[in-house]
Parts: sequence; C-alpha cells; structure tokens
Amino acid sequence: MSPSRRASILDRGRPAFLAGLLLLSGFSALTYQMVWLREFRLIFGGATPAAAAVLAVFMGWLGFGAAWVGRRVELTANPLRLYGVLEIGIGAAALASPWLLQAVRALYIQTGGAVQLGLTLAVLLQVALAALVLAVPCLLMGGTLPAAVKVVETDEDQGRGSAGLLYGCNALGALAGVIATNFWLLERLGNRGTLFLAA
Repeated sequence: MSPSRRASILDRGRPAFLAGLLLLSGFSALTYQMVWLREFRLIFGGATPAAAAVLAVFMGWLGFGAAWVGRRVELTANPLRLYGVLEIGIGAAALASPWLLQAVRALYIQTGGAVQLGLTLAVLLQVALAALVLAVPCLLMGGTLPAAVKVVETDEDQGRGSAGLLYGCNALGALAGVIATNFWLLERLGNRGTLFLAA
C-alpha cells in the first residue's frame, strides 16, 4: 500500500478514533467531578454555598482552559500530540489530588470553617481552596475538546460534522460517567478507588 493511500485511510479513521477517546475523556471528567464534589462536601460540609462554590470553580477552570488552549491550538503543528499531553496531564493531576485534598482539609479545619469565619469568609476560603485543587486538571480538561476538534477540522467539513461527533461523544461519555460513578463505582471502590480508576 502506498504511503499516500495509508495516510488517506488514517485520516478517514481519525474522527472515529478521536470520538472514542472523547467518550472516555468525558467519562473520566465527570467521574473526577463527582469524586471531587464528594470530597469537598466532606471537608466543607453539605451546605448549598459550599457545593455551589466547588461547581463554580470546576466550570470556571473548564471555560478558562477552553479559551486558553483554544487560542494556542491554532499555533501547534501537531494538535493530536497536544491532546495526548493534555490527557496525560489531567490523569497525573487527578492522581495527585487526594494529597492536595488532605492539605486543604487540614488547613480548613485549622481556620474553624464557617463557625469561626462566618458564612461569607468561609465561602471565599472554600472557593480559593477548591481553585487550588482543581486548577490544573480542570484547566487541562477545558483544552481537550479544542485540541481534538483541530485534529479533525477540514475545509471540506463546512457543517462541522466531525466536531459535532466529538462533542456528542464527549457528552455521552460524561453522562455515562455520572451514572456509573453515582450508582456503581463509588459504592464498590470508594472515592479514591474511583478516582484512580478514572485516571
């Protein structure tokens, strides 16, 4: 088989390959989110402001990551390699997060939490501590979709069908991650085991 024919076959198979990766990526991302929410609930308590703070930090870093990497992905010669580096970075940061959470727990307990600080200061501290733990993995997570879309983007695909396929598979993976994590993985593996499996 000629090199040009081989390259053509690989290019046609690339959207399906990346769709599978984005499915797994979405699964892992929502698994991380569910575990981190539970961990922060154990540290900060189950009050609505604490849960809202963690979710706001998670979504904020995702958005910032999408914007930051999205601008840089146009400059890279190999967006597939960038995507791979991002996914490896997410896994490594997720594996390190239990130790960061232990440090956050110790610090938050020392402050006395909402009882000593009052609600406003406690929520501000919760936002800052959640941002510390979630910054690297969520920033990198936000960049995965722009990098993957750049891999399959072509001038011929005016309707952006390949991008839609990747986004849809990522969303399906996220849905599967939420269901599997809440109804099966956490019960059987616990927080840390579920996190390590996702990583």
